[in-house]
Amino acid sequence: MKPIFNSELKKLVFLPLVFLMLFNACQEEEMEVTVLEEEELVAANSNLANLLRRTAVNDGSNDDILDYASCLEVELPVTIVINDLEIIIDSVSDFETIEAIFNEFDNDNDQLEIVFPVTIILSDYTEVIIESQEALNLLVDSCNNQNETEIGIECIDFQYPIAVSIYNSNFQLSETVVVYNDEALYNFIDNLEGSTLASLNFPLNLLHVNGTLITVNNNAELEI
Repeated sequence: MKPIFNSELKKLVFLPLVFLMLFNACQEEEMEVTVLEEEELVAANSNLANLLRRTAVNDGSNDDILDYASCLEVELPVTIVINDLEIIIDSVSDFETIEAIFNEFDNDNDQLEIVFPVTIILSDYTEVIIESQEALNLLVDSCNNQNETEIGIECIDFQYPIAVSIYNSNFQLSETVVVYNDEALYNFIDNLEGSTLASLNFPLNLLHVNGTLITVNNNAELEI
């Protein structure tokens, strides 16, 4: 019998291992393919994506006593003058001081003036520097004239973090993005492209303005 040389023996051992590794790799690749139903996706420019964006817009209602517009936020600290009294507003809790001054007398005419320049944070988290009351008034008018699709949804808030799964064109999971706040969610939805396949990882918890905690388990429940 012709002896088997070491090189031939190695081939006999190595080739089956190669085929086994390739077979396992194919199996693993198949396991990564996820069957996604259309109703599970968050598509760019869809009604759900728009609702998510409106829920995540910057809520400027806390400082309405300063700018009279819930779609704008004055970046703190800011200096104001009320009835010749200069006050530095460092936090949201300082707005109570303004209200107390306004409510001190019933028959007086309270005057509040902002010391410019100030930085204004828009509903899309863009920051602009405003140099005068006239410029702020124009911004407030533009903001208050937004159409319904641009108005923020203020009656409900997401409980973060939220995980979002991103898939490639072959429906394979490519990455998972974790969203920690409204600004990150807004930017994620705003940057969705038509070719991007994304789905939210349910269940999600949302807090209603009345204090009720709501759990949703799919896109349909979330959209409602």
